[in-house]
Parts: sequence; structure tokens; C-alpha cells
Amino acid sequence: MESLVDTGGGGRTLGEGDVPSGRGRAQIGEQLGRYVVLRRLGAGAMGVVFAAYDPELDRKVAIKLLRSPDRSSVASARLQREAQALAKLDHPNVVAVHDVGVHLGQVFVGMEFVAGQTLSEWLDEAGPGPRPWRELTPVFLAAGRGLAAAHAAGLIHRDFKPDNVMLGADGRVRVMDFGLARAEEAADGESLDGEAAEPRARARARVGSASRRQALADTLGQASAPIREGSAGKQLLSSPLTRTGAMMGTPAYMSLEQFDGAEVDARSDQFSFCAALYEALYGERPFPGETLGQLLAALEEGRVRPAPRGAASPVPAWLRRVVVRGLAPEPENRWPSMDALLEALEGGRARRRRWRRGAAVGLCCALAVGLGYELRSPSGGPSCADMQDKLGGVWDPARSEAIASALEATGLPYAEETSARVRERLDDYAERWVAGRVEACESTARGEQSGVLLDLRMACLDDRLRDLEAVTEVLAHADATVVQGAVPAVAALPRPEDCADLEALRERAGIEVEADPHWAGAGHLGPGEIDAFEDALARVEALTHAGKYEAALAAADALAEDAAALEHEPALLRAWLVQGDLQQRTGAHARAEQTFERSYAAALRRGLLPEAAEAAGQLVWVVGHELARQDEGRGWAKHAEPLSRAANSEAARAAFCNRLGSVAFEQAEYGEAEALWEESRVHFEAIGGPEHPSVATALNNLGNVAFTQGDHGRARELWGRALAIREQSLGPSHPDVAASLNGLGLVAKAQGRYADARAYYERALAIEEGALGREHPGLATTLNSLGNLAFAEADYERARAHHARALSLTEASLGAEHPSVATALNNLGNAATELGDYAGARASFEGALAIYEASLGESHPVVAITLDNLGSVALALGEFEQARAHHERALAIGEAAMGEDHPDLAYSLTGLGQAKLGLGDADGAAEALERALMLRLREDATVEATELAKTRFALARALLGALPGEDWTYRWQRAVALADEARASYALAGPGSEQALDEVEAWLLEERPE
Repeated sequence: MESLVDTGGGGRTLGEGDVPSGRGRAQIGEQLGRYVVLRRLGAGAMGVVFAAYDPELDRKVAIKLLRSPDRSSVASARLQREAQALAKLDHPNVVAVHDVGVHLGQVFVGMEFVAGQTLSEWLDEAGPGPRPWRELTPVFLAAGRGLAAAHAAGLIHRDFKPDNVMLGADGRVRVMDFGLARAEEAADGESLDGEAAEPRARARARVGSASRRQALADTLGQASAPIREGSAGKQLLSSPLTRTGAMMGTPAYMSLEQFDGAEVDARSDQFSFCAALYEALYGERPFPGETLGQLLAALEEGRVRPAPRGAASPVPAWLRRVVVRGLAPEPENRWPSMDALLEALEGGRARRRRWRRGAAVGLCCALAVGLGYELRSPSGGPSCADMQDKLGGVWDPARSEAIASALEATGLPYAEETSARVRERLDDYAERWVAGRVEACESTARGEQSGVLLDLRMACLDDRLRDLEAVTEVLAHADATVVQGAVPAVAALPRPEDCADLEALRERAGIEVEADPHWAGAGHLGPGEIDAFEDALARVEALTHAGKYEAALAAADALAEDAAALEHEPALLRAWLVQGDLQQRTGAHARAEQTFERSYAAALRRGLLPEAAEAAGQLVWVVGHELARQDEGRGWAKHAEPLSRAANSEAARAAFCNRLGSVAFEQAEYGEAEALWEESRVHFEAIGGPEHPSVATALNNLGNVAFTQGDHGRARELWGRALAIREQSLGPSHPDVAASLNGLGLVAKAQGRYADARAYYERALAIEEGALGREHPGLATTLNSLGNLAFAEADYERARAHHARALSLTEASLGAEHPSVATALNNLGNAATELGDYAGARASFEGALAIYEASLGESHPVVAITLDNLGSVALALGEFEQARAHHERALAIGEAAMGEDHPDLAYSLTGLGQAKLGLGDADGAAEALERALMLRLREDATVEATELAKTRFALARALLGALPGEDWTYRWQRAVALADEARASYALAGPGSEQALDEVEAWLLEERPE
């Protein structure tokens, strides 16, 4: 069949044979420039297409007469410039533009006439179910090259979809209908969409929210219409939007920035490309939603559907990862360019081709056997065929179904999501393991490496297979705890690719040593004893990563006893390392410290640098963080730091940076913590890619730094990225998601968006209670957050209830002296203060202060917070001298930790000013309060209205408390103005501010003249 651009509908329908023109309608046979109209082919969003004859070159062409959004010469000139830019594109995967002209005031484009079918028609021909992925990827790669060529020419397509790709009868794939394309740089400063700059700026400024999504859905007219096959909603999603200066594209393939009407770039085309590829691979669109509003919500949250189970043509995990990254809501989280995306697709296909070459070698081997010969590796090992057979019983369809059944049988709300993600990752891991084994064998067969190196690589891959078997065995007997740790357990599997690092293998074993260095000198042990130890060790590690700490510790204790009986120190060292890790995970921190010290000494004696690095790094964490002896932890860091580099391992370096970053953060060394956690993020990403759960952990840590330093916008961005990774990699109901939700709630609360904060916190708590149960200590953080929010909303009884529950869970888990217990005590004291229970508040604050000083040191910033709270209690009781002492000490700590210009110093300064007022030092009070007000009015300060009102009213009283002087009138006028502002703030604050409001109004009645 013959087909061309714009075979799909959209826009105003024209009758067959009609051509729009400036004078009305033109008939078949009319000339457009030198071209003679033959027949109408179709209409699209931006114009009408028809076949025509070019008498000069004696060829059939396609002519597209473009619709201008208006009849102005400016609009026509813009369309003509864009068409001319398209004409400069000369690429085999882009429909060629031959000519550009104007006919009766309308721009037309002359293009090559392509015989063939659209990509959507080709996809539909496959019948039920999608085409095989191997058949799809070459077609999409070709189309992607066309898009990349347009981007290189400075053009954006804006409406890439299967209808706009042609599969020519000549076998060539061409991207077409650049009718929505815009040059990335407009000429003469003209807006790229022909719109004013101000509306575009407003569009970019819109923020993501439910109300915005509703507005977008309403704009499309289908806010609540179900989106199902054959429904109007489905048709709407497949139809282009054409309003000038607004959304442009086809909803089913549009990026979030296009829905927002914001500025788009080449990454928007990348999103559309990946949406189309996803649909082709799975037979369904990437984002779920029964209504357009739900679809937009899923799009904004980056909630891509899990891979369908039991697909007839399963899509490999590497390909899914490539496509899903291109569907990220934020453009900066997609591939840097179409070229980078295409390179990733090509790289994955190349890996599969290496598989096929391995299979071909296997076939040759089979033929050789039939002739009485067999191709074997130079080391005398087996042929390169049938490597996948070694996965039997470890990872095969039966084991996959067993794992799915075990995980989903737990009934947890996120079990099914976890099952899909785990099996996808295991598919990918097994694929990479087989590819590594084939490559190792082929390299030796080609003479590229010795038989000794082949043995080293195969031994390394055997270790990886053992690890894989241990993990799948644990997952096949999953309970609720294992469901939570399932994805991290698979993500923690050592990479098969590391077994191809010949330099590392040589360093590890020594080029002359063929045995594993862990077993050097173990000649008295038989192979069975060594294998049994390795199997047991792999099982302990699998249980650990799956979160089964108690069972893992019991197994580790038995392993340590067995290793001691073997009388082989390297084996005992490895048992100690896993034993110590489980001791600290189960709260036995003092025992863990002793175990790691023994491990460190043994590792150094044997010259095993990775093990020495792990032991020293664990001591940084256990001593510096868990036992809160930060200076001693830093002492261990002096050993761990060079060892983490000498180990020549991304994992060793990532672990060290993550651990020391936590110690630095607790010591308020925020710049150091940020640098360490950023380095850990880089290493985690190198290990597992940008969507690895450990990357989310690093981002969450970086968000903590940003928030603590008052950069709430940066914190929100980091916690948002962490949330997207965790929802994608772990599932939206996984308990780790709650940590990122808590961070976003902190930002919302700090910005006064209490309803948003409550939504974040309540979702986090629901996830944790559903996954962990109501008595799990992991709920304490969310409960504290909910308590703080209730406190800000003046619901002090509810705040006290939340904090009391958090305190109970924290003490039961961590003991009475842990800093987290102090946090719960501090928050409980705040609620008691507002409820008038000053004795209870003081007891809580003093308990918190003692814990903080003992564990974190007397100069830590959280000590200043508790001192300020004690000062507030003293002020309420009229103990002004004690209040002054508390606030002065808090101010000194805050200045030393954060500098003299940090907005949070205003809390100490306001309290100090109030104390000095009570002591009769009005001038000293005014000095402190002026500084507090200046800090609270800074542009980068985020402060609650009631806190600002407190500072203003205290300053008003201080200004009038001083002796009269020449500036008395000015001071009186300013004081009254400050009090008026404070009264307005308290009046707007609502419940909880009544007493303060009454006090301000009484003062104004007394001070304001009749």
C-alpha cells in the first residue's frame, strides 16, 4: 500500500480533493508552485497532505500545506523558516524535504513520496500481543537515529509517535511529520511558539500538584473519562494537541513538561520515543490510569507499570532499564541525549549478539563431536556451549515461579510489585552471568588469555553462581521480612562483570597462584570442606541482605565455630566479618566492635586488603555512629580511608564514604558529610546504575544535609529523586519509600504547606504499618514527624501522643541512652510546654540534653536546640536569669556550628531578648531582637508566622522599655507598627495563638494613644 505523512486524523476535516488555500478551496489539478495536485492523502494537526507531480524532475512527491495558527505575515514567516530548517536535514532516517514555498499566503513543503506503511500499522499487523523485542529494536534504533539527526540540526520533533514513522517498501525507516518541530533557537528573539515570553515564563513557573493535574485534565476535556481500549479517552490520548502557545503533541506520548506547557528540548522527544518503544515492547502504555487525571498523576510520579508476567516474548531487563530511564518525569534524569540512549540500546543488542556467537560456537562444537572431535578451551575445560544449563535449579522457570508464589503468599501490599521487580533483576543477573562465562571461554579459545586466567575467571563466576543460588533459595522461602529486603538482596549480588577484570584477578590471586587466596595454605582441607564453608557463607550473606538478621546471626555464629575447627585463619576472618556485621545490625554494638577489631588484625596479617578495608570501615560506623564515639570513629577512618582506596573496589570506597559521612553529619561537619555522601552516590551509581536503591540512600542523605543547612529547595529536589528511584526499583509500597516521603514532608512543613506535609507523613506511616507492623521501631521517625506537624498546628495533645509512641518504640529498640531517644524526649517536651506542663517539659528537655551531651558532645547543634527549649520553660516560669544562661549558651553553639548569619540563630536570639527584657535590660534585649528580626526577614529564611510574630512583639516591648530620648517618637511609632504586624500574624495563625494574641492586643490598648 501507499502511505505518507499524516495518515492519522486531527484538526478540521477536508473533503476528498480539497486543498485549503488563501482563496478558499483548490481542486485536483491546481498548481502549488511548480507542483500539480494529484489527490489528497490525509490531514494532520498542522496541515493537509496530498500527492503531487513535479514536472521539472519528473517524479511523484508529497506536498504538505501547513496551517498557520493565524494569517499574519509573522506566523507565515516563522513556518517558512522552520520548513527551510527541515529542508537542511539530510539523513536516511528522516523523510527528505525537497522544497519550501508559499502558495496564496500559506507555506507548503515538498517532500519525498514514500511507499510503505506507518510504524503503527506495522505493529498492528503482528496480531494479538507485541512483536518480539529483537524484531522491534532495529526499527526503533533507525527511527531514533532520525530524531538524533534532527536534534543535531537544532530541531525538536515534539510529536514523535508510531503514526509519524514510516517503514518504506525499500526497507528504510523514516521519521516524518515534523509539523510541530521548532528550531531550538528562534530568530530575531521571537518566541519559539509564536507566543509572548511572559505566558511562557508563567507556564514554566507552575508547580506539580493535584490541582495542576486536575487543571490539565480539564484542559483536555476528559478529567474523569475512563481510558480503555476503544474508548473516547484512548482516542483523546492518541490525538494531537495543536493550540498555539500551549501544549503541543499527542497526549499518549507527551512528556510532563509538554503537559505543563513549559519549554521543551530534545529530551522531550526522547520521552516520546521511549513511550512508543515501551508500548511496542509490552503491548500497553507505560503509565497506568483509568482516567486522564490518574494518568497525569502517574506520569508526574514516574510510576511506570511493572513488566507483565508471563509475557510470550519477554523483554530483557537491560532493555527495560534503558527505556524506563527515558521515561523519567524530570528531563535531567533521562538519558543525556538521543545519542546516549541509542548507544545504550546498541550496547545491549551487542551483548545479545555475543550470546548468539557463543551459541554458534556451541553448534560448531556439537558438529565437531559428531565427527569425532570436540573444541575445548586451552585449559582443557568444557566447550563454550550450554553455559545457561548451569543455571538449572538456581534460576530457571520453576525457581522463578516458586519465588513469585512465596513472595506474594505473604499478602503484603507491595509483595506483587516486589515479585515483579525481583524476577526482572534476577533475569538480568543470570543473563549477564551467562554472557560473562561465554566471553571468558571464547577469549581463551581465541588465544587472548591463558588457561590460568580462564580458571581464575571461571572460579570467580562460580562464586557468583553460589551467591545467586543462596539468594534465590532464601527468596523461595520468603516471609514478610524477606519481602522488604528482596530487591536490596538481589541488588547486593556481586557483579558478574567484575570477573572479567583481569588486573584485579591477578592482584587478588597472584598470577602464579591458581588457588583462591582465601584458601592458600589449606592443603589439609578437602574440596568438600571448602565447598561446604563457601556455601554456608553465601547463605549467611543472602539472609543478611534479605533482612533475616536473627537467622543470619545464628548461622554466622555456627560458621565461625566451623571456621575455628578448620584451623584456617582466612576462613575464620571471613566468618568474623559477617558475624560482626550481624551483631551490629541486631544491636550488639559492643560485641561487634570486638569482632571487627579481631577481623582487622587478621586481615592485615594475611595482607587481604578488601577484608581489612571492610573491618576498619565497619569500625568507623559502629564506634563513630552506633556507639556515638565520633572521635574514636574518626580514628578508625584514618585506617579505613587508605585501605578503601587500596582495595581497588567501587563497593569498598562507597561503603567507606557512606559510613564516615554519617559520622561527619552527626558532628555537624555538613560540608564534609555532603562531599562524602556525594562521592558515595557516584560509586553506588557506577556499581548498579542510576536507579540502584543505594543511589537513593545517598540522595536521601544529601537531602538531609541540604535541609539542615536551610536549602529547602535543594532538599526537596534530592528527596524527590530518591523517592522516584525507590518507587521504581522497590515499588511504591515498600517501607524504604517512607524515608523519602518523610523528607518531603519536612520541606512541606518548613514551607508552611501543612496539608501537603500531612499527606506525605500519613502515606509514610501507612506504608510502614502495613509492611512492618504497628510496633516496629522503624515507625518512630514518621511518628516524630507527625508529632511535630501537630505541634505546628497547635494540636498539642495529638503531638504528645505521637511523640510518646515514638519514644516508646525508640527506647525499646535502641536503649535509653541513644541520641534518637533524646530526639523523642525533646519533642515530647515541646508538647508538654504548650500544654502548661512545665515540670514534665523540663524533665524531658533535661533528659534529652544529658543524652545529647554524652553521645554527641557539648557543642553539637542539637544541644543548642534543647537549650533553647529549656530557656523557653524558664521564661514561662519567670526564671529569667536561667533563661538567659540557656539561650546565651545555645547562641554560642549555633554561631560556632553554622556561622553568625544562619536564620536558625533567631530562635536563640529571640529567647535571649525576652530573658533580658525580664531582667530589665531593655537595650540589651533590643540589640538581640533586632538581630533576630534581621535573620528572620532574610530572603532565604523559612520561618513560621508565629515565630516571626514573637520576635516582632518582643522587640516592640524592648523599644519602649528603654529610657526616653531624642528618638522616642520614632521608637514608639516603630514599636506600635511591629506590634500591629505581630497581632495580624497571631490572628491568622488560628488555634493555639489566642493567648499571644490577647497579650499583644492588651499591650496595644495600653500603648496606643486615644
